[in-house]
Amino acid sequence: MYVPLSSLRELITESKVEDILREEGLVQDLHAEAQARRIVQTSMKLFAILVSRKRGADILKFLDEGISDTDLPFVMKPARTGSERMTLQTNGGRDIRTPTEWTDSEVKNLAKKQWRMLAPVFEQDKHYDFPLAQILPFTNSGQIKIESGFSEVFQAFIHPAHHNFWDFPGCRDRQAVVAVKKLFSSDLSRFQLERDMHITIRRTSGPHPHLISLLFTYKEGGKFHLVFPWADVNLRNYWKRTPLEQIDYHKVLWSLKQMTGLASALSLIHGFQLPDERQPGPYFGRHGDLKAENIVWFPSYPGCTDDDGILQITDLGLASLHSIGSVSNGDAAGLRGTHTYRPPDYDRNLRISRKWDIWSLGCLYLEFITWIVFGFDAIEKFGGLRGAEAGEPEEFSGDYFYTANLKEVRPSVKAWVTWLSEDERCSDVLYDLLCLIMRKMIRIEPNDRIDSQQLHQELLSLLERALSNGTYLVSASERSPI
Repeated sequence: MYVPLSSLRELITESKVEDILREEGLVQDLHAEAQARRIVQTSMKLFAILVSRKRGADILKFLDEGISDTDLPFVMKPARTGSERMTLQTNGGRDIRTPTEWTDSEVKNLAKKQWRMLAPVFEQDKHYDFPLAQILPFTNSGQIKIESGFSEVFQAFIHPAHHNFWDFPGCRDRQAVVAVKKLFSSDLSRFQLERDMHITIRRTSGPHPHLISLLFTYKEGGKFHLVFPWADVNLRNYWKRTPLEQIDYHKVLWSLKQMTGLASALSLIHGFQLPDERQPGPYFGRHGDLKAENIVWFPSYPGCTDDDGILQITDLGLASLHSIGSVSNGDAAGLRGTHTYRPPDYDRNLRISRKWDIWSLGCLYLEFITWIVFGFDAIEKFGGLRGAEAGEPEEFSGDYFYTANLKEVRPSVKAWVTWLSEDERCSDVLYDLLCLIMRKMIRIEPNDRIDSQQLHQELLSLLERALSNGTYLVSASERSPI
């Protein structure tokens, strides 16, 4: 267990320290107040550590050596010979003279127990390298855990005194509820890529409302961790728990806003530049695993004024970068993604481009419209129809959106879109969305797919029309088949 910083501040006050100094006769009464102030301002944690080891009287000896909280954590220096005593060093490698009078057992205990007073205070964008002995200020950690192929995500609560990000969702009474993503691989480059994309995007473009914010990162036990605000619900769960009994103006408008915002976030991922000192030219990014499970929903968020909350893209774990001269030179073998939303590019052994994400987002949008028109059960029915498509070989029985010969969109997908478009609940804006998806997103040839910036602009046009014409959002007029 750790002692929260707030508790230390309550326990180690100038008046209490002054009383201890006087009672122990450690200083003359004339100097007690000044020394107490010095201890509290420079060495509060050190004093708490010493008191916990019944060595509080040694605090002035440490101060006389110029040792303070900035020298923590102390490092135990083992004896090199049988006659040499075990001692302590500062975190900068300087020998500390005072503990040479202690027994080896006392030195060991202080080196071990000091961590109870040294829980870190997390700051946004910072990276921390923690030793195995470090105690983190987490409570109820790991009670909710989600595993994927490359990582696991667990929920944790950070004590209010040990973080500085109060405006983020999940900060209940300033206690931060976070999602800690632990990477299975110890590969530094994989970790750095995901971290750098988040930090560079925010620093160059500002925080995007539809892209999850990275709070901080740390390395512990040889494993890298990325920490984000915790979202209780992903998009698939949101669809499941939010029934739509009828076409509702506000819900359709909210959905259109969210789809537009997600396209904007994707265009930011695709278009941001990350200078690389080792190679000339800027680098560009892609996501690589867009799916409903990687879109999270927050009921409220700083800057979000919509009562229905906001959707954000998360999990850049499969993200990649390419130089401007080789934007499409990703190797398909290294980017599998989730098979449901995976384009035929992978099975065609094509070099992977940012158009991979456009196909995946088109599949997700098609499910989004299915939810609006028919509800969540229809999404599952749609997946079953794709998976059971007649004539497909057994090894290709997944719920892909393209045929086994890799030449067409599956007939079941086309039939589903026709069914959607002909339903009276499919309003004009949803019809136009279906046209956009089938004509410019779910296309077999990558070059036939719209780029993310153009997609965002087209969605913005639909949104502007919807805002100026409420009938466009909820009514269906005569139109030709898609």
